[in-house]
This record gives sequence, C-alpha cells and structure tokens, in this order.
Amino acid sequence: MCIELMLLSINFLLLTSSVLIDNISGQLYAFYILVVAAAESAIGLSILVAYYRIKRTIVVKFINLLKY
Repeated sequence: MCIELMLLSINFLLLTSSVLIDNISGQLYAFYILVVAAAESAIGLSILVAYYRIKRTIVVKFINLLKY
C-alpha cells in the first residue's frame, strides 16, 4: 500500500511539473509509472490467489507459513 501511495504521489508531481513547464515528457513518465504500478498490483493479487488455492483460506495468522 505504501509503494502505491508513493508511486501516485510521484505521478502527481510529474504531471504538475509537466503542465507547469509545458512539456509532455512528465506525462509520459507518469504513464510509465502507472503501468509499473498496475503490474505490481497484478503480481501481488496473483500471489494471494495462489496462496488461497494451496491453503484454501486467507487467514492472517497462517500467512507466516509462507516463510517455509
């Protein structure tokens, strides 16, 4: 969650500065960061789905079993 917030704040900064200096490169970087954030979220969701398929439950106290 913290990484998502940091990426969104960077996007806001890039878009604001891009509009301020009238340059499109900040908007392109922001789009690239959005693509990376979406891929990161998809990977996290796929890990959660794989864990559910193996354990048939998503209980926080059993997530420690991922260490083994």
